[in-house]
Amino acid sequence: MSKNTAKKNNILLALFGLPFAAVGLGFLFLSIIPALWEWHAMKAWQATPAVVTSAQLQTHRGDDSTTWEATARYQYEFNNQTYTGSRLGIMSGADNIGSWHQDHSRTLKKHHQNKTPITLYVDPSNPSQSVIDRELRWGMLLFKSVFVIVFGGVGIGLIVFALVSKNTKHPEQLKTDMPWQANDDWKNPIASNAKAGLWGLWGFAVFWNAISMPILLIIPEELASKNYPALVALLFPIIGLFLLTWCAINTARWRRFGATPLMLSPYPAAIGGQMGGTLTLRSRLPAQTEVHITLSCVKSYYSGSGKNRKRRESITWSNAGQGHIKNLPQGSQIAFCFNPPKNLPNSELPSDSYHLWRVSIAAQLPGADLHRDFEIPAFQSDAQSHLNIDDSTQHPKVKNKREEALESLLNPTTIPGGIAIKLQPLRNAKVSGAFVLFGFIFFGAGIAISRGDAAIMGFIFGSIGAAIIAGGLYALLNSYDVQITREGIKATRKLLGFTLNHKHATRSQIKSLRIKSTGSSQSGKNHTEYFAVEAQLNNGRTIRVAESITGRTMAEEALESLALLSGYPKD
Repeated sequence: MSKNTAKKNNILLALFGLPFAAVGLGFLFLSIIPALWEWHAMKAWQATPAVVTSAQLQTHRGDDSTTWEATARYQYEFNNQTYTGSRLGIMSGADNIGSWHQDHSRTLKKHHQNKTPITLYVDPSNPSQSVIDRELRWGMLLFKSVFVIVFGGVGIGLIVFALVSKNTKHPEQLKTDMPWQANDDWKNPIASNAKAGLWGLWGFAVFWNAISMPILLIIPEELASKNYPALVALLFPIIGLFLLTWCAINTARWRRFGATPLMLSPYPAAIGGQMGGTLTLRSRLPAQTEVHITLSCVKSYYSGSGKNRKRRESITWSNAGQGHIKNLPQGSQIAFCFNPPKNLPNSELPSDSYHLWRVSIAAQLPGADLHRDFEIPAFQSDAQSHLNIDDSTQHPKVKNKREEALESLLNPTTIPGGIAIKLQPLRNAKVSGAFVLFGFIFFGAGIAISRGDAAIMGFIFGSIGAAIIAGGLYALLNSYDVQITREGIKATRKLLGFTLNHKHATRSQIKSLRIKSTGSSQSGKNHTEYFAVEAQLNNGRTIRVAESITGRTMAEEALESLALLSGYPKD
């Protein structure tokens, strides 16, 4: 692909994202922010009686939805002058968010029929401006915020991506003898995405806080008037503060470590051979620093359709170890090496669905921590590294920690003819606890929203939150007891002491033991994979022997130990 063609494609991508950005920014600056400022200003408007001269509820039916719009005209006096008005609320126009229009139309029609006055609010500085309901519709605000986040986020993201993206060559060049030359990002040394990610993070954080921070000026008055449902809006500035904190952390990392390119050895990384490399830092690492290295083969793909279309990642293969540190006259060098199996996919150029290989390097340090991600070229080969270091998964420190963690998780005890394993509650407490906390946030938001004019949205939020809480508590509180002997396997699942299920298989029914991936968690671009050890039966069924094992190497060592102690073969 020529440079001019690539530049034209980037311009077209930016133009494609422009309408999306315009929709999001339009909702933000032409609707949401003006509504918030009007809501704040109307607190000083004066209550005045008015006579309703007409009131009706208009119904608008479309192909897939029905909307309503309450309309009215009223007359009032202010400073001995007569005025007429028709404004009912802050956010006007037909919609079907809650029952706001139906409720106000019913009230206005009642006052019109009974010829009783209704209270409205008048701007003292401009008495011709008036409104009947000066409260903000939180359900409508959240609804419009979705357009800001989704359309604005997609549009701005496409524009930023078009501005910072590098050129890739035609996919046919992957079929040559040197396919790693098909992508400029695959040149050795490999550049990290730290700088581009930092700019993107700052852009999104500023965009988000522009939406949410004005809410902080209004919330105190709402609490003073006991409008507690308004607290749900605090979620937006809280998220904004977290984003700004994360931006500050990543900025400190960049200032301390800089670009830190990764030099691969061999180049390209060899699937079925070795994958190694060195990272040179301009500052020395403190003594006893532990550098964690994660090598992952990831499938990146789109799921969903239309407005629900989203890029996701799933783990194809992953392993973790520890880097070898060497002090230099001015700085430090981190080296690593892995031995991946040969039955894994090659690196592919970005598309709707493709495989990529990623190296993540992280270390906790005084001040700013080290964290870098690199997408590397990896292809089938038996090439070996020239670094002459041990496999990073077998580094003495990480190996000892892995053995201690496995011992603590399984709690193995010797019984006649075999061993007993007791997987206690609260294993993987961080992941399960995070699910519970996330569920309570959703559940609380649902309760707060349901007290306003968005009962259906509140029910949806609350139901999702309750389901997440239930799943998190189950993962957090269940226990699993297994007995593996030469006569067979017995496994019992309990929740708070109550037996949920019990499985049993005799030795003649057991074919082999194997490891199985049970899921993964993701933090940024870092994936943590979880495994279980299962007994495969002759009839095709399985009995879980151990679970909640973090990382492939630990799972392989658990399989090795259980097979050795029980006498059952490995698959």
